Amino acid sequence: MGILSNIFKYLVVLLEIAGCLGIFLYGMKIMSDGIQKAAGERMQSILNLMTSNRFTSVLTGLFITAIIQSSSATTVMVVSFVNASLLTLNQSIGVIMGANIGTTVTSWIIAIIGKVSMSAIAIPCIGIGMPLLMFSKKGNKKSWGEFFIGFGLLFLGLHLLKELLPGKEEAAQFMLSLEQLTDLGFLSIILFVIIGAVMTIIIHSSSATMGVILILVGTDGAGIGLPFEIAAAMALGSNIGTTIDAFLASIAANTNAKRSAMVHILFNVFGTLIALVFFYPFLKFVNFVVPGDDPRFTLAMFHTIFNVSATLLFVWFVPSFAKLVSIIVKDEDIEYEDKPYKLEYMSTGLQDIPEIYLLKAKNEVKLMSEIVSEMYASFCGIFTEENVDIDKALAVMKKKEDYTDQMQESLSQFLLSCTKDRLNDAGFTNAASLMRIVNELESIGDSCYKLMIIAQKQHEAGLVFHQSALDDLKPYNDLVSQFLSDVVKNLSNKMTNFRVTDAKTVEEKINTYRSTLKNSATRQIQDGSDVKAELIYIDMVRQIEHIGDFCMNIIQEMEHMK
Repeated sequence: MGILSNIFKYLVVLLEIAGCLGIFLYGMKIMSDGIQKAAGERMQSILNLMTSNRFTSVLTGLFITAIIQSSSATTVMVVSFVNASLLTLNQSIGVIMGANIGTTVTSWIIAIIGKVSMSAIAIPCIGIGMPLLMFSKKGNKKSWGEFFIGFGLLFLGLHLLKELLPGKEEAAQFMLSLEQLTDLGFLSIILFVIIGAVMTIIIHSSSATMGVILILVGTDGAGIGLPFEIAAAMALGSNIGTTIDAFLASIAANTNAKRSAMVHILFNVFGTLIALVFFYPFLKFVNFVVPGDDPRFTLAMFHTIFNVSATLLFVWFVPSFAKLVSIIVKDEDIEYEDKPYKLEYMSTGLQDIPEIYLLKAKNEVKLMSEIVSEMYASFCGIFTEENVDIDKALAVMKKKEDYTDQMQESLSQFLLSCTKDRLNDAGFTNAASLMRIVNELESIGDSCYKLMIIAQKQHEAGLVFHQSALDDLKPYNDLVSQFLSDVVKNLSNKMTNFRVTDAKTVEEKINTYRSTLKNSATRQIQDGSDVKAELIYIDMVRQIEHIGDFCMNIIQEMEHMK
């Protein structure tokens, strides 16, 4: 019974620790979600504005991570941006480096607030956030309410963890078991670097790991404090473990996004290896910088100096990092239509960022618009190019049409996942509009394929259009082609000089052309022209007019987006 009793006691302690960490991590998620929903698409504007060079990129990563209190969320965000071609690989390297510095803010907050009751901070924050969340009609105020509630829960979890660990006999026994692993010399340091990395991988948060370490090392005189050098080793390990989220986010991403995640891994591993080489002199330097008896401040300073030093060292080698990861992660030589299109909503648990994923979806919709524009240009080319292989052109068009069908299915599922994952009001509206735009783009792709089939039928039957009919068709094609080009430009960057009123004018011109061309074909039939040729011509005119209608629908839908 004694053994069972001890097992039960240990199990209860582990569950209590898990519960405290759960409150901490859930608070971090709510806080991060709140600030991201409040910022919305401005987060991407901040990144574009502040990543003009490697140094501003570092400051950007520091700034964003300090706000959302999660380097994992920042790096997942960066991988998503690179995957969506919103950031270059070189820009992402600086942001990742800055994120490592930004995450040290959590350590300082815990160390400073550790001097006072954390519950004295936590409860008022929840008190501020709850009315904002429950009674505010505006989405932005609700988002700030989530931020305050998350901030309060974060420190409530730390408070409960702090109260749990030092005051329990089981905690003392746990510390004694750790002490048995600290007598192995430098091997102990390596061992606890691995423990810190594994712990961070399991709980998906270096901030949570640092919170636990700071509580273990700062025991307020209870006499069971974690040795400082062991705590420092675990802090180094947490920097390696935190790369797991960026790695997971890159699995289904493109080549540059995989390279961005690899940069995060290499940067943190190289930095840790260099810190281990100079480990003991480094500890002496930190103790010299932070004289005093509170190991929490010393550990927070160690964490900060390590990350700042690694960034200052490696920021000069950003191009070299880019070349190295380009060697490690090879380019894919497959054309986009030669492989199935797949876009999965990468849920990373505690660091889901639907507002950022919505930006990725917008970029994919832009890509889809460019593909259907290429498809229409290919159709128009058969009237201007000589010796066109119509069968080959149809096969290429079929590949692209299949690809746009796959894009419609994957993007619709992706956007649906965004709407289910706590988007703000504007984001929800935009996701719904993007789903309708995707459907219209897919319809344009279908029409382009139908037009190529019509052209093949004409070719196989040996039918020839009257030269005047071809001359009349060219300005009609050009008008629709320009309309489609305007759609692509609007999806790339919503212009102020092309709105629904402009689109209606273009659509009216297209409808007028359609009627004129159909009437002209009808007269040709009455004058004795080949009936089959003229009917095919009318069918072609009708399909082109459908593309104009789909373009009009897209422009109208864009007016609803915020």
